[in-house]
Amino acid sequence: MSNKSNVFWIADWLVEPDLVRLSAGDKQVTIRPKEMDLLVLLAEANGEVVTTQDILDKVWRDTAVNNDSIYYALSQLRKAFGDNRQQPAFIETIPKRGYRLLAQVRSFSDESDVTPDLSGKPDELPIESEENSFQTAQPNSKFSIKTWGSVIVLVASISLLLVKLIEFPSHKNSQANSPAPQSKSILPFNAIAVMPFDDLSIEGDQTYFSNGISDELMNQLARVKGLKVTARTSAYSLKNKSLSVPEIGKALNVGAVVEGSVRLDGQILRVTAQLIDANNGYQLWSKTYQRELNNIFNIQDEISRSIVSALLPELSNKADQLRPKSIPQLNTQAYLLYLKGLDAVKINTHQALEQSVEFFSTALEIEPGFANALTELAFAKLLLLETGASNDSGLRDQAKAHLDEAKRLSPKNGRIYSVLAKHSFFENEPENCAALFRKALELSPNDSESKAQLAMVLYANNKSNSEHLFYEAIKEDPFNDTIRLMYGHYLVKRGRITEALESIQRASEINPRNPNHLWRIAQLYMNQRGNIQQGIKVLETAAKMDRNDPELLYFMQLGYLTLGTLAPQEDLAILNHQKSTMINAFGALIESLYYLNHGREAEAMEAAKSIFDEDNVRFSHGSRELLIRIVTNQLLWLNKPLEAEQFLLTYSPEVRRFKDSPELSISKGAFPKKLRLRSLLSYANILKMLNKNDEYLALMNQMETVNLSYQRRHRDQLKARDYLIEAELLAIQGDNNGALEMLEKSVNKGFRFIWQLDILNNNAFRKINQETRFEQLIEYIQKDMQQQKLALLSP
Repeated sequence: MSNKSNVFWIADWLVEPDLVRLSAGDKQVTIRPKEMDLLVLLAEANGEVVTTQDILDKVWRDTAVNNDSIYYALSQLRKAFGDNRQQPAFIETIPKRGYRLLAQVRSFSDESDVTPDLSGKPDELPIESEENSFQTAQPNSKFSIKTWGSVIVLVASISLLLVKLIEFPSHKNSQANSPAPQSKSILPFNAIAVMPFDDLSIEGDQTYFSNGISDELMNQLARVKGLKVTARTSAYSLKNKSLSVPEIGKALNVGAVVEGSVRLDGQILRVTAQLIDANNGYQLWSKTYQRELNNIFNIQDEISRSIVSALLPELSNKADQLRPKSIPQLNTQAYLLYLKGLDAVKINTHQALEQSVEFFSTALEIEPGFANALTELAFAKLLLLETGASNDSGLRDQAKAHLDEAKRLSPKNGRIYSVLAKHSFFENEPENCAALFRKALELSPNDSESKAQLAMVLYANNKSNSEHLFYEAIKEDPFNDTIRLMYGHYLVKRGRITEALESIQRASEINPRNPNHLWRIAQLYMNQRGNIQQGIKVLETAAKMDRNDPELLYFMQLGYLTLGTLAPQEDLAILNHQKSTMINAFGALIESLYYLNHGREAEAMEAAKSIFDEDNVRFSHGSRELLIRIVTNQLLWLNKPLEAEQFLLTYSPEVRRFKDSPELSISKGAFPKKLRLRSLLSYANILKMLNKNDEYLALMNQMETVNLSYQRRHRDQLKARDYLIEAELLAIQGDNNGALEMLEKSVNKGFRFIWQLDILNNNAFRKINQETRFEQLIEYIQKDMQQQKLALLSP
């Protein structure tokens, strides 16, 4: 039991110095002895500033250390309290003076009505390890780094020592005063997680750099055979979660955790790293590296050799696995820009993606042969197309050129093949896409995202059951939001909507900064469940996160139009502003649907048609196909099939492809979209009206074969739009009863989203729209939409 005479409170946290423990409610955090000593010193100062020299004199009085020890201990205390360095509630940094405790300190006796549970045998105290640093002359100039190669050397050095300690944990650490006690491992000791290193820069604005150190260390350790390294996304997802090392170990199923900190000061780089046993929180090893970075290439090989020679002979055969075959001669400014680009890509908003392209491009201007920057530039450009942030078709060719050059420079880089596979996806090359993902996994077996993407491609290409690949990817990288998102898409395709929603919601929980996850959730509510009001609410949250993405607002407005109303005025004001600064197909789509809702069909057609006369139009998320359907439907209602045919041949790639080569199966080509399939249905209807029987029969036979084959194989997985396509197919063939039955099934499955276009104003249904069953169906939808609108707009 802790000695109550020195127990005290800091805000709502109970501090027990004897047990080096902090408690708040049911949460307990064990910190290290020096961190507790520092906390006690700050508490005794009673809100006054404690200078750096006082801390060194009183906390590390018997040990020769530098300020990095203070920086790291403070970062760990902030992490334990869940404190924010930029807006502190517990510990404040006073520039050039020291630190002070902001939170109220109360003695334990002041809380006589509180009796915390101090029963139970306390854990053994962690053993403090000595921190060693290499001393160099202090700089007198501002930050100026000539090369990134030194960082690679430091990381390789840390990696070699970590592998030594992982493989031989009982070996006495020659750098420590006392060896850490050994315990029986419960978590696997050959599995390790590298946590994101803390940024200890004065402004706290170099996280991208500290993350780069962590990433490189992770990459180095991943080269060691038999050592399982937790994927980056899973390790980083636990950042700022205020978890103890044992809690991290359990969450990631690892027996060892690497933590550290990075500080850039002029031309001096300081990296502190420590290896901790995740079973008990004991520190196994700790070391601080300090290097002057000017002319570092003269000493980098000496550092590597000296560290390897200091290790056990048994580890000598591991050195080649850890050290890169050649230390990259990279310009450091280019590397810093590259790291900034990686951070921007992870944010994944339109603005951030555009910034990432600028970062990578500038890095390549400085360092043209930078293969990693070429690869990530290609990836960012493909993301611009995928997210609808750009409609520049030239980006696809640019991405391919970047990737070809990157492969020439670094032919065994698995990441290059993964991005090449993504490009192949855009080019409708499913077999090549799958082959490239397999090559990526061959070169990078730990690439869980490529495994999940391969699963998606295999299913989309031949509908094979590739779910086991998702299970493996999630097991390897349980906190990867991208994998959870892809698994959600896979489940949608399998018709398992509830599971899909759960998977994408989990992705959003893992990475709440990404508004695209919310967009996908909203699409599920609207497209699959017919819950338009819930989808709108989710989109409103996403739009607040990324006001620079107008398509979130456009999609939300489509939801309001589906309910038969308009979005709030403030959102309409933003839409009007966006419309004045960019040409976006969604704007024309919204205008067209508004006119359809008010019976102004001619104006709806003109609004949709006019967008195709504009230059640099941004089509995305099926907007092109929807606008094509509005125009062709209205032309057919006006009995102008020749004009409708010409419009389709001009603006629909699918129709042109069939027209040019009718013998080619429409089931070929990668990942056919239902909206594109429906452009062909519109064309079939036109051919029938024009009495082009041979072309009509050829197209309908293919359509029927593809549709019936899909229906037969996936009858238990059919979704609302599957039934809608079948209804349209049957209506064109003249099977009115069959068409009505499929329409009813579609609505019962949850089809609602922009129903005015797909059902009410669909020319394929003109022969059944006067039938009682059709009128009853429309009445049912209208009643449901009215109820949802009232629920959405009610206070």
